[in-house]
Amino acid sequence: SSSGGSPNNGTTVAGGNGGGRGNNQLYFPFDICLTKNKRTMYIADAGNNRIVRWNIGEKWGVNIAGDVNGNSGSSASMLNYPYSMGLNDEETFLYVVDNANKRIIKFQLI
Repeated sequence: SSSGGSPNNGTTVAGGNGGGRGNNQLYFPFDICLTKNKRTMYIADAGNNRIVRWNIGEKWGVNIAGDVNGNSGSSASMLNYPYSMGLNDEETFLYVVDNANKRIIKFQLI
């Protein structure tokens, strides 16, 4: 039986348009977290100090946490090199390891 692709060839599912802060770009992505239905992933885009929600199959993502211009900060709405993250069971909160701020920060998902 065929799986539809070679196990040796990957398919870009997010980014791949050079490093940057555009909606179709990532800069040092460090971690992803998939929803239970595997239709949406959250990406810790550490180099842009943001979390991006990216629906599988889309060409761009949406900034859901951190500064849209990639600036770092320590306020409740800012991040500084987000490193990892996880969803609660209901997928209503995203817990982010905000590495350079030395904290775990919780964001409510809308």
